[in-house]
Amino acid sequence: MIECLPFGPGQWSVRVLNSIGIVRVGELQLVVEPKIPLPHVLHLFERSGSFPRLDVERASLESAETLWPLVAAAYLSSLECLIRAGLASGYQEARADLRSARGRIITATTATALMKGRVALQCEFEDFSVDTALNRVLKAAAERVAMSGNLSWDLRRRAARVIQHLEGISELRPLDLVTARPERHTSRYVLPLQLARHVLDSTGRAVEAGLEAGFGFLIRTPEMVEEALRRTVASALEGLTEVTKETLALRGSHHSLTPDLAFGSLAVGDVKYKVWAGDWDRADLYQLVAFATGFRVNAGLRVGFTPEPHGRADIHVGKIQLSTCDWVYSGLEPHEAEERFVQEIRAWWKQVGAESARVRPSA
Repeated sequence: MIECLPFGPGQWSVRVLNSIGIVRVGELQLVVEPKIPLPHVLHLFERSGSFPRLDVERASLESAETLWPLVAAAYLSSLECLIRAGLASGYQEARADLRSARGRIITATTATALMKGRVALQCEFEDFSVDTALNRVLKAAAERVAMSGNLSWDLRRRAARVIQHLEGISELRPLDLVTARPERHTSRYVLPLQLARHVLDSTGRAVEAGLEAGFGFLIRTPEMVEEALRRTVASALEGLTEVTKETLALRGSHHSLTPDLAFGSLAVGDVKYKVWAGDWDRADLYQLVAFATGFRVNAGLRVGFTPEPHGRADIHVGKIQLSTCDWVYSGLEPHEAEERFVQEIRAWWKQVGAESARVRPSA
C-alpha cells in the first residue's frame, strides 16, 4: 500500500496506493487526503455496506484532518455502550494442572508428572469466561487506539480507561479475527466489532529493523466507492433495469472484461474514483469502448466525480455512445449530491431507452 523510491540525495518519493488515512514514522507524519471532501467519502463508505455509519457531530467531522480520529472516536463510543450493557461470556477450551479432576484428564502427561513426583492432574475442560474471541478482538482494537501517537491525548486516555474495564481478556490470537462472529445472543456486538475490524485491518507497524517506530492507518477507497456508486445507481433504476457487475471471458485468452456496471442487455458502465479533468481520459475511453464492444451494446457510461457541474460529455465511437454522470461534491451536502446524481442517472437511462427503441428494427 506504500511505495517508497529514491528521489535524489537524501530524498524519497512516497506514494500511498488507493488509500486514505495517515502514516507516521518518528516525527514525520503524512496525511493522505481523499480526492473528494471527507463528508462525501464517509457518505459513500456508509452507502457501500462495508463501513458502519459514524454518528459524529458535524463540528468533529469538519475539523478532522483524516478518517482515523473519526473511526477511533466512533469505535470507543460503541465499545463504551457495549461495556455498559455488559460483555458476553462464553465457554472456552482450556488446559491446566489441577488438584482435582475436571473435564478430561490427559493421562500420559499426568502419569509423567506423577513419576517425577509432581502431584497434579492435567485436564482439558471448558471454562465460562469473558475471554472470548469477540472480546479479544475488541480489546486489541482499543489497544491500537491507545497506542496511536496520531490521536489526541484525550482519545488515547479514553481508550486506556476502556481497557481497564476489559480485565480477564487475554491477547489477540491468530484465529480470532476469523472465529469472532456475533450470534443472536451477541447481536449487540455487530457495530463495535465492525469498527474494531477496520481499526485492526487498517493499522499496522513495521516489522523490519529500523531506527524509528512506524504507524499507519490506511483504508482502501476504490472498492468501497465502487460498491457505493453501484448501489446508488441500482437504487435509482430500481424497477427499470437490473444493475450488476458481470464478467465476460475472452475466447483464446486468459483475459476477461469486467465492467463495474451492467445495465441488463442495453448498456455497460465503469466507475472511476477520479475527478473529471474536462475531457475523457484516453485509457478510460478505450476501456469503456472495449466493454461495450465485448457485451455487444451501444451505450457506455462513465461514473466519477466533479467539483462543479460540467454537463454531459457524450461522444460517439462508431455506433457506441459514451456518456458521463458525475457526483458533484462542491457546495453540496452528501445527500444533496446523491439526489442530483440519481436524477442524472435516470435522465441518462431514459435517453438510452429512447435510443434503443429508435434503432430497434420494426416487426
